[in-house]
Amino acid sequence: PAAEAALAAATQRPFNSVALNEASGEPGWKTIPSWFISPERDLAIPLETFRFMAERANAQQTVEIAGASHALPVSQPQAVTEVILRAAAAI
Repeated sequence: PAAEAALAAATQRPFNSVALNEASGEPGWKTIPSWFISPERDLAIPLETFRFMAERANAQQTVEIAGASHALPVSQPQAVTEVILRAAAAI
């Protein structure tokens, strides 16, 4: 909805360098099976970065949502739900 989109646009903050550079320990994608869904038109993270991460994680499935923005779970909840359900069924 327009009101929800306006609120998200007004309250979203830019990335923080600490969030991008702080160590997090052993990444789960090295040992846990992964499924990947990414937005085609994310203005914060380039699509090629999503593709790299999915390939690096050896994703069981990779889904790209055409025209979708960064807030993928909000803008495309059905597509996100479908990927989650497929992942859960495969485990």
